[in-house]
Amino acid sequence: MKGNLLKNRILRKMLPILVLCLAICGSYLLTSAMLGDNPGKPVVYGMAAALVAALAMTGVYAWKNPTKRDNALLMLVLFSGIVLRIGYMLYTPCNVRSHDLWGILIEEKGHAGYLLRLIVNGQLPESYELQLYQQPLFYLLGAGVSKVLCGILGRTDAYALVDAAKTVSCMAACLTLFAMKDICDELHMKRRSSVIALAVMAFLPSAWYAGGRIAPDGLAAFFIAMAFLYTLRWYREHSWTNTILLALIYGLGVCTKISVGVPALITAAVFLVELVKENKAKRLGNYVLKMLTFAAISLPIGLWYNFRNLILFGQELGYVPGQGGWQSPLFCGDRSVFARSIVLDFENLFATPYANPNEDYNIPIYYLKSALFGEFTFKVRWLLPIALLFVAFALSAMIVWAVVGRLRRVVWHPKKLTTNSSRVIQPLLWFLVFYVSGVAFANAYPYGCSMDFRYMIFLGVPAGILLGQQVETEETSLGSRIAIGLLLAYSILATIWCFSVGVIS
Repeated sequence: MKGNLLKNRILRKMLPILVLCLAICGSYLLTSAMLGDNPGKPVVYGMAAALVAALAMTGVYAWKNPTKRDNALLMLVLFSGIVLRIGYMLYTPCNVRSHDLWGILIEEKGHAGYLLRLIVNGQLPESYELQLYQQPLFYLLGAGVSKVLCGILGRTDAYALVDAAKTVSCMAACLTLFAMKDICDELHMKRRSSVIALAVMAFLPSAWYAGGRIAPDGLAAFFIAMAFLYTLRWYREHSWTNTILLALIYGLGVCTKISVGVPALITAAVFLVELVKENKAKRLGNYVLKMLTFAAISLPIGLWYNFRNLILFGQELGYVPGQGGWQSPLFCGDRSVFARSIVLDFENLFATPYANPNEDYNIPIYYLKSALFGEFTFKVRWLLPIALLFVAFALSAMIVWAVVGRLRRVVWHPKKLTTNSSRVIQPLLWFLVFYVSGVAFANAYPYGCSMDFRYMIFLGVPAGILLGQQVETEETSLGSRIAIGLLLAYSILATIWCFSVGVIS
């Protein structure tokens, strides 16, 4: 009986994921076959129709079932985020708004060349030059999916082989939303506060951009979100199943991008807290065996490529490609850490909505601009990007309000924390550790490109959760009402932005 319940639970969880992945691949095949390599407006019209239909159905359902209104809103936000991600992926060619893709040739050393080596020759890179140093999982998955999709389409040209791999990024970007919903459930958030949390991430433009690129950033964000989820589940129940799954998540995550190992500091802290408890309860033997199993699974999966490159090419384990030092046009290390990391450069904020990696230096403002527009400019009327920028800036201020509110509760009023203190502490830790590590990286490598929010996409997960929790705690306050109003404006403007980018693509 218990086995059947477990099977049914797994099927309920896996079926939507399988349907989503098939929908992404199916939409890519249909769009490529019917509309060519740059579908543009037809995809935007399809996105608009899907969202209008979903909005209408949600309205009717909520009207007939008022007690389930918040559930309906949550599904609407989740569906909207998925539509925006799939639509952006479909209407954006792989060489548009890309980073380090470089020439779509097998001898190149960018993301495209890495992929083509695997697809055409079935071989990993022969050096660690430029982008060939990257961890291999994204490229291995991309190569596998590309072979299947291009085989169906009957295409063997290099562009098609590379372009099809962006479906992996899209799957990861969409599945991150599923993981975030499960995190909200694990934290026992009310449906209304879960809607607020999920909306922050669902309508985040940087997350769509990553979902349409040939790069590991979107997949890395997914694994970090899963690590957050399973750290919470492991804390609640440190069973063998949760231990092994968490080990696999970290192993596969680090095999995608080394930075996925950063939040392992939080998981390690949770392990340490439980170690003390298990020691007091005289259950240390079984616990230590689980920790050894965790290390035996996660470390080889995560680090085998690093050791391969160390043995073959002498690549350092913590290697990061250089950018040319102070002679690089991207260098901004001549500014103080205080000027780059703490103060807000309002002059730059008001000058233009777009980030400039060759001139900008202020990390918080750069994060904001690149979260909305990447490192690109757009042929769109200025009113829309300016409105989106300032609404997002105000919403960011409300997220800071939420972070401060959570900090006050933890630091100044620890006695008010319930036995489920992890509900308050863990989202705060995931936000602070990830944000501080990002700022530290941008200062350690002081170049414009190091400040791009594409490395920080996961931050939208704890940021949204903290905002949702704060609104839930102070439901009737003026701050909560302002936050909800700003979030609604942000969601509408971001959706219009996604349509606008599709029209000009």
